[in-house]
Amino acid sequence: MQKNPRVEEILASYNYQPHFLIAIMQDIQAEYKYLSQEKLEYVAEKLGLSIAKVYSVATRHHDLHFAKYQ
Repeated sequence: MQKNPRVEEILASYNYQPHFLIAIMQDIQAEYKYLSQEKLEYVAEKLGLSIAKVYSVATRHHDLHFAKYQ
């Protein structure tokens, strides 16, 4: 998986702590306007969480988006 410097900055700002997952995803979405599969997989790997857990949390929050808005 390719390293993403901006996502790394966001993760580092939360000290790679899994309990900040929602805030991390909100910050990534604020930067990129949506959550791509690649970025969610990267976050899961860096936080030591399963991709299923990350998607489960993300889908419960209606303010998080998976599709790029035109």
